[in-house]
Amino acid sequence: MKTIVLKVLQSYLAFAVTVALLLPACSSASGQDNAKLKSSIEEITSRFVDLFGSGNADGLAAFYTDDAQLMVPGAPSVSGTDNIVAYWQGAINAGINNVKLETTDVSGCGNELIEYGRYTIFAGDNFVVDNGKFIVIWKKTGKEWKIFRDIFNSDNPPPIARGVENDTVLIIYNYIKADRVEEIKKFTMDVFLPLIQKENSPAVRAARMLESLKANEDGSYTLIWLMDPAVSTPGAYAMLPPLIKEFGEEKANEIFRTEVLDAMARPQFSRRFVVRAMGQ
Repeated sequence: MKTIVLKVLQSYLAFAVTVALLLPACSSASGQDNAKLKSSIEEITSRFVDLFGSGNADGLAAFYTDDAQLMVPGAPSVSGTDNIVAYWQGAINAGINNVKLETTDVSGCGNELIEYGRYTIFAGDNFVVDNGKFIVIWKKTGKEWKIFRDIFNSDNPPPIARGVENDTVLIIYNYIKADRVEEIKKFTMDVFLPLIQKENSPAVRAARMLESLKANEDGSYTLIWLMDPAVSTPGAYAMLPPLIKEFGEEKANEIFRTEVLDAMARPQFSRRFVVRAMGQ
């Protein structure tokens, strides 16, 4: 663990030194020049976003120089074309299917410039996975601008670590009618999760949803909500309160009935478990 932390700190330090060396070498560019640079970078990032949406990891890696480094949160730097391809392919395989990049400022001169901006990452049907800020150092290679250093970090707190020995894990079983599975998944991802994410509670950050790959004997499908670890706060896992807060009591009750209760093939039930270590 110490080695990983040290490598991450070294990556950030190397990035900071690179920026520090780059800035004094450039005289102040005019507002008109900066506007042209910003427009050029925005055009390139637009193509990057399009390729991301098509799931083309090789195409994404082509935006980077051969000696580029991708400095991601909580991990060592990703260096070299093959590793950058593998990183973006891993993100795509994990369900990340779209990204929004907003360039807020560009500065630099000659063959190097710095881009400042914000990002939003999406999965599924426009479900926001993460958002934050980024800094990119671009280098001009021939007639093209390419990414030399790419660093980003989230605005959101890190997820809670999974339960350790003697922690409690809560498993909630939902048996969904076959013709309502996609509807309730969409409701969960597009309506319910964004509401509870506003609360930014430990209960939310520790939650996962598991989907069965085969139907049960009665034709229903099991969706499991796994709370690992579970929190003891009363009402932490109740669905109705955040709906009431957003839509008012009458409409919330209607939404809960039509979108959740009517989709159930049989009653929901839950079980609590205690984590036990399996070998040391």
